[in-house]
Amino acid sequence: MWTQMFPTRRILPVLASLAACASLLAQTARRDADVTFLASSGRSAIYAPGTVLGAAAAMPQADDLRIVIVEGEGGVNNVRLGSATQPVVEVRDRNNNPVAGASVVFLLPDSGPGGAFAGGARSVTVTTDAAGRATMPAFEPGQMEGPFQIRVQANHQGSTGQAAISQTNTLSGAAAAAGELQIAILEGEGGINNIRRGSATRPVVEVRDRNNVPVPGALVTFTLPEFGASASFVDGSRFFTVATDANGQATVPSMRPNAVEGRFQINVSASKDGQTATATISQTNMLAGAAAAGATGAGLSAAAKIAIVGIVAAGAVLAGVCGSGNCGSDNGSTNGVRQTTPGARIGIGSGPVFTGP
Repeated sequence: MWTQMFPTRRILPVLASLAACASLLAQTARRDADVTFLASSGRSAIYAPGTVLGAAAAMPQADDLRIVIVEGEGGVNNVRLGSATQPVVEVRDRNNNPVAGASVVFLLPDSGPGGAFAGGARSVTVTTDAAGRATMPAFEPGQMEGPFQIRVQANHQGSTGQAAISQTNTLSGAAAAAGELQIAILEGEGGINNIRRGSATRPVVEVRDRNNVPVPGALVTFTLPEFGASASFVDGSRFFTVATDANGQATVPSMRPNAVEGRFQINVSASKDGQTATATISQTNMLAGAAAAGATGAGLSAAAKIAIVGIVAAGAVLAGVCGSGNCGSDNGSTNGVRQTTPGARIGIGSGPVFTGP
């Protein structure tokens, strides 16, 4: 009966597809077994170029490192005295363990408020100690007042990470000490931006005084990173300044992510009557559907995923065979089996599924 339903010349593509799937399953199972052995034994190995494992192992994961700002965030530097707050950062891996021996680059702005290291340099590289920490060398603040960012980049064995430290230059530091403003992040923290759709989470902040009272009319500047994962405002710029409303709130009208996936920080600064405050908002750029795809594939091994692909492919071939003509015998004899009409679909279940008139 089955030979009549599925003639040899039409079933061969299905068998070929299943055979290819079985071969891939066997190769993947061997590879997974090797990986499990290496992970459990602590051994490492170098695979020949072109192997699946070798290709995956050679590809570094972007932003695998995490940079924690230990000291220096919100620092106020005295321009007249030439004194500045030295940042201290800690580099951690994906398991939140400190990373010793990582290279950390501190970069000061090329223009505007900022400063310079010894010899007028704008960047300096430091290696993390046994505790995974790196201290930025002393720098002299520039003569221009205002907020600025110190960009931090970490690298260790192909893994990278980035962060930003917000500081402010003042002529004496007295204004900031006299009355600090506060910036409360109302919306936008942890936002996921869809690269393909060009949609981003708009930040909303509220500026408050030392008594926690909203401050209307404060100037709030949102600053986006120039490199790596980032976004742009409505006019394509990296900066956007707006005054707080009667409730002390400031909102970014619109924002569009760039084409780079990864985490980034939006730096926020507020000022009014000589009082200032800074804050950061963390967001992530992702391709459309990336989160859903990750959830769907979670917990599935590579072998299981290949098996699913193989079954779907075999089903597609089978559907094509039966969709192009009758799945009955070549001589047209039904022998008690109902023939399907051209274009009819065949279901997959616990037993044969007959369709047709």
